[in-house]
Amino acid sequence: MDKLSGYHARKPPSSAPRWGGREGCTASINAQDGYPRSGNGASRTGTCGHQMCAEMLLHPDTDPQSYLGMEMVFWVHPESDCSGEDWRGRFSIMADPCVEIIATHTVDQELIDLCMVHVEYVREREAPMGATMYVENSTPRDVSSRTPYQSTTSQVKSVQPGRATWPSST
Repeated sequence: MDKLSGYHARKPPSSAPRWGGREGCTASINAQDGYPRSGNGASRTGTCGHQMCAEMLLHPDTDPQSYLGMEMVFWVHPESDCSGEDWRGRFSIMADPCVEIIATHTVDQELIDLCMVHVEYVREREAPMGATMYVENSTPRDVSSRTPYQSTTSQVKSVQPGRATWPSST
């Protein structure tokens, strides 16, 4: 299992000021390995919203209200340096007695409303383009920028044959 959370890019856009650009520290990417990502209240809210948006985009029949009251569990496994998060109802790793829950976050109506704004925005732009939508997927960068041997991860990427892409990151 990956040491980093299953829902997060190794170089997330939200951390670009830390690892990228002139002032960034590229070594910070490897330095974070082995440390649990417990985050804070805002980051846990963002992680829940990010996951909800991805699921609703992948499964258009999902009722957004079904998320109300759902709880996301943030965990670490100290013996293997693994950490991650998942919805409590899907949290199969709990069978392991070494797993420690470090935080939880419960979905409220405000988060559902914010996610629906994002999901509707993506759907409104993706449908008329006749493009292929990639959700929470690492795609070869040469698909979008013609730069070989690299990949990029964004929450949503729409690829239209012969045209540029419009990534949407949270």
